[in-house]
Amino acid sequence: MNGGLELTQLLPELAAQAQWSVAELAGMYGVSVKTLERRCRETLGVRPREWMIRLRLEQARTRLQNGATVSAASYDAGYPDPSHFARAFKKHFGQPPSFHRLPVSPQTGSPAPEVTKNGKCLQLAQQMTACFIECDQ
Repeated sequence: MNGGLELTQLLPELAAQAQWSVAELAGMYGVSVKTLERRCRETLGVRPREWMIRLRLEQARTRLQNGATVSAASYDAGYPDPSHFARAFKKHFGQPPSFHRLPVSPQTGSPAPEVTKNGKCLQLAQQMTACFIECDQ
């Protein structure tokens, strides 16, 4: 691990391979935990543990927004206990994971369009807006 650029390029993939363990990640880089912590603070501005938690939660939020269940997003992010995941998620984002989950259509199995309280489909409105913009060009 020679510099900050290498650290930021490799860390996300290696963090998952290290099963989100700081000691394991340090070993993969061939440095001590203290050295990894120092380099992470210098390069990323946070300790490796904090950075890995943020990364895991951001990945989980993306999965939720793509229609994954809270349990699936929890397990994929390396949280074996969905309730622990939900607490960490709410602490980080200020809202429970279910707030970020896009519902899945039972007919297609893909994310369903988001619907407002009065029943209007926001996704359809967004598609129509995109179409109008495209037609004007």
